[in-house]
Amino acid sequence: MKLNYSKKAQGLPLNTIVIAILVLIVLLVIVLFFTGSFSDNSGQISDTSDSLRACDSSNSAIGSLYDRIEPESGSCDAGGILIPGMNVDNGDVCCGYN
Repeated sequence: MKLNYSKKAQGLPLNTIVIAILVLIVLLVIVLFFTGSFSDNSGQISDTSDSLRACDSSNSAIGSLYDRIEPESGSCDAGGILIPGMNVDNGDVCCGYN
């Protein structure tokens, strides 16, 4: 007995499946953008980065390295170590002391 198989496939081509997945990802990003899910995180990120640049004892990133952290006018006193990149007003510098 001879079986007669048809050579015509009934599935979707791989290109169509890949394009459909890409379209779904793009639609998801657009929906997240317009619902504000992306903008909510930007405020939290800037708040965190500001606290990490604070020249005081509340800065846990550098607080564990020094016994005392404080702004100084012009340059650090004897025994002080200049900590660059900190937020200090009036041209002062941020110094750490052990």
